[in-house]
Amino acid sequence: MSDNYANILFPLGIACYACVDSVFTNNVMVTAPGARYRTRMAIVGGSNNIISGNVLGAYPPVVKAITLAAGSAAAVPEPMIWAQLIAGFGVVGVIARRRTGAVGVRATA
Repeated sequence: MSDNYANILFPLGIACYACVDSVFTNNVMVTAPGARYRTRMAIVGGSNNIISGNVLGAYPPVVKAITLAAGSAAAVPEPMIWAQLIAGFGVVGVIARRRTGAVGVRATA
């Protein structure tokens, strides 16, 4: 197998198991867009194989580009937001306390 170009979706691009007297030269293997793993070459076992000049292409990016609008979100909430958050927790606490009744410890004789 020589001078081939393969656009591969699955990780096991070129594989040969127990090959004898095989030639793998000047092949280009590129991982296809959308693939979960980068492609590779696997020559397992065998004897007298010639492997040279093969190229594994770069792994394609999952996201090509991200653009964010300047000033789209504040990194730290405003003081009014904090006040609303704390007040909301207080209201939830009051409602929970009213539902369960007064919380207290009574001494019994």
